Amino acid sequence: MQALSSKSIVVTGASGFIGRHLTARLVGLGASVRVLVRDRDRAASRLPANVELVEGDVCRVSSVWQAVSEADVVFHLANVVPRPDTRDAAIREVNVFGTQNVVNAAVEAGVERFVHVSSVAVYGFPQDCANEETRYPCIDDDLYVTTKQRAEQIVRSAHAHRRLPATIVQPSEIYGPYDQGWTLIPLRMLKKGKMMLPGGGHGIIQPVFVDDVVDGILLAAENGKTGEGYILSGPSVVTVRQYFERLGELVGAGPMRSVPDWVANGAASVSEVWGSFSGRPPMLTRAALRYISKQGTFAHEKARRELGYRPRVSLDEGTARVRAWLEEEGLIPITS
Repeated sequence: MQALSSKSIVVTGASGFIGRHLTARLVGLGASVRVLVRDRDRAASRLPANVELVEGDVCRVSSVWQAVSEADVVFHLANVVPRPDTRDAAIREVNVFGTQNVVNAAVEAGVERFVHVSSVAVYGFPQDCANEETRYPCIDDDLYVTTKQRAEQIVRSAHAHRRLPATIVQPSEIYGPYDQGWTLIPLRMLKKGKMMLPGGGHGIIQPVFVDDVVDGILLAAENGKTGEGYILSGPSVVTVRQYFERLGELVGAGPMRSVPDWVANGAASVSEVWGSFSGRPPMLTRAALRYISKQGTFAHEKARRELGYRPRVSLDEGTARVRAWLEEEGLIPITS
């Protein structure tokens, strides 16, 4: 990865979960790093001091061009993951139009490498093993899936028709320090005894520690074939229940409650209908239930073969690192 140390590198979404880990690693390699961030002060508190900050937004063409000009390598991570209070328009603007803006700027700048960080969400909710040859499903009622698919289409089109030297990586369920979705939010729910598992938590996931994902992203920049995508899944397959039980051990959580699938789906339907009438975001959606109930896995053999990707952090080791971080930061009281 030393080849990156002499490059001028741009990272979008640098103050987010994966972005701050990637940026710190790049700085550690000695690279010259410029980041595009929405809030300069917030980013300055999260990122190494010697990072060049460009305040702006991927949805603003002027700030994107300011950030990407004269770059050798662009890592595009800016992304909106749906939360109960997230506007649909914000998801479309950042995931689709923001990607188009960054791609346009990268083409104009003549970058040497463009790495787009996508997600296995593009494969929907598989019930068997998916790989990079798996056809993307059409899932009209899941905005995150459709916007991530569209973002990849933009990147692939720019490679095919505009000679953008782009490579795509698709991580599975990422956890680790600073993460909300698979780490802090579940931990808080577990601590308060509010975690409920549809169908007993029988869904399948492949948790991947953030350091392994950063390894995969950097390997894609050095070894990835342009125009190709690579799944970066975790080293083991566990049920949703097993994963949350492991997290629960960190906060001394008691047993989790379970509800039948049909009850959970009914509650999600009611929540969505109520949200449409009240104008408030639904607290539970059928798409979210589909995701945590899927029985499929994601194969990373292509990334192993072509990139040298090896997810080394086991779930035991990963949760131990999360424990150490929580104790150091004092974010959540830990019981021994």
